Amino acid sequence: PSMSSTAADSLTFWCTCPPGLEDLARDEALESLASFDVRSVEASRGRLVCNIAAPLADGDSQNQLIRSVLNLRMPANHFLVFYECCPFDLSESLDRLIDLVPQANWQLAMSAWRTLFYEPDGRHSEIQNVGHEPLPDYKFTRSKPYQAGDSQPKLQSSEDPSPNDQAPSGPKVKDPSKLSFRCTCYRAGSGHSFQSMEVAAAVGAAVQDYFGWNVDLKNYDIEVVIWIEGPLVRICLSLNRLCMDFRGQLVDVGSTALRSTIAAGMIRLCKPRSGEIICDCMCGSGSIPLEAWTTHQNAYHLAGDCHPVAIDKCAANIANWCQRWDQRSPVELIRWNLCQFPVRPGTVDVFLADLPFGKRLGSRRENASLYPAALSAMAKSCVPVTGRACLLSADRKNLSRAIKLMSEYWTIARTIGVGIGGITASIVLLNRTATTKSAASYRRYPSIIIINMNHDSSNSGAAGGNVKRKQIYKVVLTGGPCGGKTTSLARITNFFQSLGWKVYRISEVAYTFMSGGMVFTELNEETIYEFQKNLIFAMMQIEKTFDDLANADSNDKVMIVCDRGNAIQVDDQVANAWVGHPYYDVIDNSTDFEDKLRRMLQCICDRIGIDVSDRLSLKARKLKFLVGKVDWNHPCLENIKMHRFQVENRFLAGSVSCSEHSRIRSRQSTDQDFTYVHTTRHITNTADGRQQVVETKRPLSSHTYQLLLRAQSSRDHLAIYKSRCTFLWDDQYYQLDLFDKDRCPPAASGLVLLETFSAKPPSELNFPPFLSIRREVSGESRYRLFNLATPQLPPIANDDEDHDSVSVQALHDCEADCALLLSSAAAAQGAIGESQQAGVQHQQQPDQSKTSPISNGQVQVATN
Repeated sequence: PSMSSTAADSLTFWCTCPPGLEDLARDEALESLASFDVRSVEASRGRLVCNIAAPLADGDSQNQLIRSVLNLRMPANHFLVFYECCPFDLSESLDRLIDLVPQANWQLAMSAWRTLFYEPDGRHSEIQNVGHEPLPDYKFTRSKPYQAGDSQPKLQSSEDPSPNDQAPSGPKVKDPSKLSFRCTCYRAGSGHSFQSMEVAAAVGAAVQDYFGWNVDLKNYDIEVVIWIEGPLVRICLSLNRLCMDFRGQLVDVGSTALRSTIAAGMIRLCKPRSGEIICDCMCGSGSIPLEAWTTHQNAYHLAGDCHPVAIDKCAANIANWCQRWDQRSPVELIRWNLCQFPVRPGTVDVFLADLPFGKRLGSRRENASLYPAALSAMAKSCVPVTGRACLLSADRKNLSRAIKLMSEYWTIARTIGVGIGGITASIVLLNRTATTKSAASYRRYPSIIIINMNHDSSNSGAAGGNVKRKQIYKVVLTGGPCGGKTTSLARITNFFQSLGWKVYRISEVAYTFMSGGMVFTELNEETIYEFQKNLIFAMMQIEKTFDDLANADSNDKVMIVCDRGNAIQVDDQVANAWVGHPYYDVIDNSTDFEDKLRRMLQCICDRIGIDVSDRLSLKARKLKFLVGKVDWNHPCLENIKMHRFQVENRFLAGSVSCSEHSRIRSRQSTDQDFTYVHTTRHITNTADGRQQVVETKRPLSSHTYQLLLRAQSSRDHLAIYKSRCTFLWDDQYYQLDLFDKDRCPPAASGLVLLETFSAKPPSELNFPPFLSIRREVSGESRYRLFNLATPQLPPIANDDEDHDSVSVQALHDCEADCALLLSSAAAAQGAIGESQQAGVQHQQQPDQSKTSPISNGQVQVATN
């Protein structure tokens, strides 16, 4: 046989992982250990063997490698192989196996042990020798060879120190100056004439004689593991005291708690991206959300369950985690009913769920109705096209039926069989389709009704009692879910605020009650009627309050935007109720979603009489110009009404490029009105294989903005401070950005940029005379906000041709450094309060012809 110790220039690690997830574990090892010279990673049923170059003489390199292997999330047990032999004949005697003990590379094993476990000032303070040298008088003998069926050799253990017991050799009592150990054997395959306990006892006796160590089966210092698979024998050192199935994260474990290693596989299968919301809708004890936060700390994590015991256990585990790592709670925990999921449509990026198997919890008959209802609720709240759901269940029959029933909204991307405690389960990865809810479940026809509330109000400051006309409009968004109401609300708000309007927003009143704990299924016929009546009174009172605020507002242009979502059954009745309104329009789905929003804004502008030129034209594109000088004393400024804002942009951790980043923005108007927005961009693949940039925007509260600012700000990008002036000139809307000279990074210091949307070529634009336009910079990456925030770039405000070439080269070098230094983790997103009121805007670039994920609904517009 070929017997050899491990190679002197490499380390071999043997890891156990959940059966069925070997390929995912292999991919994780290759990705996490990419900085090392990985020679091979072999995966077999429930096992992973990694061979990595690491010279024995380089102790620091070995220590770093060992700790990197221990940081792998999917393996449950980690072992360092310090002897390997194949083939090895075990059919006759164990004597030859015992002879391997002095041949093993104990120097490597003890070096790794000292790195991980040695406590010279603690439990090992009395140990005199922690080296790898054997006893000087080592000689293991036996009167006859070991045969199958022989009694096991007796090891003198600290747990059984009776002097009457006779052991083959070794000390009779525990020596406190020596290390303690135990020996374990794992076998796979057939043809072995020995039991695992016999191998462990024989090899353990030899190790005890070789080093003189104490035997302790419980409180041991070192665990020596013999791994026999067919003719292959490996002698290993265990690198972790406890199995990593729960990693010590769960202190309150239920009867069906999910292993953290399987949760890590499910999370890896979903490939969470920057800025996404990850939701475990059946959290149980909390294995999935805690594991998800550990691997994707910049994402926003949401968890919930319907059972109060599960909520209590999950809360206890989260509290233990916070105390252990001295951090605030990483997970937003809520008690909910998944079938009435209290999250806005199209807001969750990744769903993860360990569904009831129907064995210890629930029944298969209950699963037959639960699974379709759960998939339907997930489809409503999941982001179309880019959303994913990863489900685990042993009730594969009911899960397959549910997916088939929901095939309009979900497609199977991958199915993996996994072994869980003797049960064969399946992990199914689903991709959300572009289809929104059909009329049979969720109607897709939201309406927008604009009510003119103009009235004459006396301007007390005007001489002679002149009367000034105050403009107040109410925009009402109605219709079923997933039609674009929330996105339209956010777009209307941003658009009219930039034009100098004061915009009040009223969220859906019914949703406020639902998020507060009200469950429709718990109401009887009598209480349903009373609730609906009180709901109408509450809605009327809230809107009256905002009407009073609008009337008292000092701004002469005020808009109130109301979200009045409809239930499925009454959607047609509500739509018919507005028929006959003098200003009732329908925005259909004849174009993609971005153009649909433009048509909606154009319709509103037409109804209230605002001329925005061709800014909202379907052929309009964004134009950007570099401004050389601004003449603030020019006479034309007397006839231009400007709206000024103070804007602060900050990039969050995990931002890697102009197309993949996360940032937050604070905008302050002259009347001290603050608005906060969280923007995320990432690249996704279309159905035809092309790449597109998807941008998501969500409003934030001041509190959430400050939390993100303190905890998630990127260290590789500086803050961008600028003054923004918006104005109309020659029927063209312009936006002038003046970057702060003292507080901005060098690349943006003193920079002045002019932006507009137009279908005209730049040569046909009539620029305002108080601006000196140098040239068009549309599409130039050096003038994008992501690159302007990079501290490495030189100033570009006063560039010339030579300086241009230097700046462009610096830009390329900087982007290359960012790609290497920054991770692809996402920035954490707003809390659940913001996600309930957030509008999600999907801007697809450059493929504008693709239909938007939620563009199946129609927008109906009526103006009074």
